[in-house]
Amino acid sequence: MKENFNRLLKLVLVHEGGKVDDPRDPGGRTNQGVTQRTFDAYLSVRHQQHRDVFTLTDAERDEIYQIQYWNKTQSTSLPDGVDYVVFDAAVHSGPAQAAKWLQRAVGSNPDGVIGERTVAAVYASRNIADIINSVCDQRLTMMKRLPTWKTYGKGWTRRVEEVRRLALELAGGREITPSSRVEEAHSKAASKDAVPSPARAPGDIAIGVGTTLLTASPLGLAIAEATDTLRPLVSALPSVGYIVTGLTLVGVAAAAAGSLYRVWAARRTREIASDLGVENPEVIV
Repeated sequence: MKENFNRLLKLVLVHEGGKVDDPRDPGGRTNQGVTQRTFDAYLSVRHQQHRDVFTLTDAERDEIYQIQYWNKTQSTSLPDGVDYVVFDAAVHSGPAQAAKWLQRAVGSNPDGVIGERTVAAVYASRNIADIINSVCDQRLTMMKRLPTWKTYGKGWTRRVEEVRRLALELAGGREITPSSRVEEAHSKAASKDAVPSPARAPGDIAIGVGTTLLTASPLGLAIAEATDTLRPLVSALPSVGYIVTGLTLVGVAAAAAGSLYRVWAARRTREIASDLGVENPEVIV
């Protein structure tokens, strides 16, 4: 609802804190949830000189929240409770990410842009609580993939569970009772900062080494080409046979290990992509 922005903004700000310049926070220098980069972009559009985000006024803060997060997620068009859970997620992890969580929750195409189809799918849902829970669950799953989870995970969990509780109460038409301020919950949590998937290079290198040993060793060539050239030499010098056999076995082991690693890396990449809500696993490789 349109009139919900002001009251929901107050709920979001409870978690965003004040002026923060934490070197561990990927968002960087931040004031009331507005990063320096976001503030710079806001001022640039208005042809104003850039200022320290710590000089942000309440009016500028409210306008940024409404334009950058509330409007971009079509929160005005969303039901009570859903508007809050999406709004808070947009502020914390970006509007595109929040949109994808909502779209997956209602079975809509997760393109990161909430339009009429997504809104219609929300209202077509028989259980608003399921949507709220799904968004919160997806949010926590993604956060656990971030390298800053060890630092901020406890606060983030408290924040999401508080948002879940209040959103469900709003959806049920009940009076809400916010908890006290949640500390260490303001650090931005963007999927782009997630732990990368396993590199493919080790598997490719192992397979390459194994293939080289198999094709380049005398025994490998003898087996592949069925020639009798080396047989007298191997017979006369048993040690040569041992060396060739050893190289072949090493080649087989390296190739097998490389293949197993590639299978594991591919599965791991798919798991990470699923947790991050990435449709194409190739983008996180």
